[in-house]
Amino acid sequence: MARLMRKTVRGHTHGYAVESKRVDGKPHIVWQRYLGKMEDIIARCTQGPSAFEPVVEEFGAVAALMAIAQRLDLEAIVARHLPQGRLQVPVGRYLLLASVNRVLAPCSKVQIGDGYERTLLRRLWSLPAAHFSSQRFPVPRQSATLHSRPHSVE
Repeated sequence: MARLMRKTVRGHTHGYAVESKRVDGKPHIVWQRYLGKMEDIIARCTQGPSAFEPVVEEFGAVAALMAIAQRLDLEAIVARHLPQGRLQVPVGRYLLLASVNRVLAPCSKVQIGDGYERTLLRRLWSLPAAHFSSQRFPVPRQSATLHSRPHSVE
């Protein structure tokens, strides 16, 4: 569950929304969102409800797509056919995120980490968005293609 936290940096108090979990019995921050300087946060809150811009996060469609992917065992199928390489995230999981991205709100590989931050997947997988960058996007090599030899046409 997220909570509000404040930090003082160079004499200014800043606000953060923070989500933490216990790892080996000790609390660790797993997600953090900067909210702004404390004076700015107070000013926005005192301006009334019209000052707030709603933040829409996707839950239902992501949950439905994840249920289908689990039923099909999609991650394991992809893992059998594509090499893991040096990815920090399983290749099947990365391609599942790319698929969810294309279905819900198509964006480029550069923006896929930001899209991950706005979905339920951030809570389900507990992985930093930095793991989902365009530089880390899995690109299948010739040896990993499903059809390794051309089909003859008769």
